[in-house]
Amino acid sequence: MKPKKNSYPAVNIGSSFMLVILIILSMVIFAVLSLSGALRDARYIERKAGRTANYYQANNTAEKILADIIDNLLAYGNHVPAARPKHAKKRNFLQKNIKPKPSKN
Repeated sequence: MKPKKNSYPAVNIGSSFMLVILIILSMVIFAVLSLSGALRDARYIERKAGRTANYYQANNTAEKILADIIDNLLAYGNHVPAARPKHAKKRNFLQKNIKPKPSKN
């Protein structure tokens, strides 16, 4: 009787080596996914910061325009004759509720 030959596969790769390869591959995939998520978040934050800056710039411009309108209304209200009660009521309302800015002169 002939002795049996051990029939091993042509490529001897152990199961532990395959497990190491699988773990390394999964770690690389997770690293790439987290990097892409971080880059996406950074782009979003930059866009949001730009929008926020634009909003506050527009808000400041609107506040300056509103202040000019109020100054003009107060200046006009001081020159309204008393014979016109409708305008006198507006003048009194503005003088009671809105403090004029100190003059820049």
